[in-house]
Amino acid sequence: MLGAGDSVRPCGLTRPVTRRLLITGREDHSVDRDGVTGGGDLFGMFNDTPQAQSMIQYLLTPEAQQIWVELGGFISANKNVPLDAYPDEVSRRSAEILANAKTFRFDAGDLMPSALSAAPRTNS
Repeated sequence: MLGAGDSVRPCGLTRPVTRRLLITGREDHSVDRDGVTGGGDLFGMFNDTPQAQSMIQYLLTPEAQQIWVELGGFISANKNVPLDAYPDEVSRRSAEILANAKTFRFDAGDLMPSALSAAPRTNS
């Protein structure tokens, strides 16, 4: 389950959704049009039981992913979720870009010190 630069909106919450899709650069500073940088969410299993394995397997299916997609604010990494399931053009285009990317790189947002993450942004 990947956010592809989206802030995920859990079911029932109405906080704003921020989308960041970045076309990545190469070492020679040319543009890598085949790569995408973004954020993602992962599933974890703390008790390795048949029931937990079954739940994880279900959550990875296109059917389960489509439930989140249709709510908005979520981009699935499952290429079998149909593009017409996305509720708006920005989400559809974001999913299309992610599906066609040859490379996905996680951004470093979760690794930044809290002081840096909380720093006010300036438009300089």
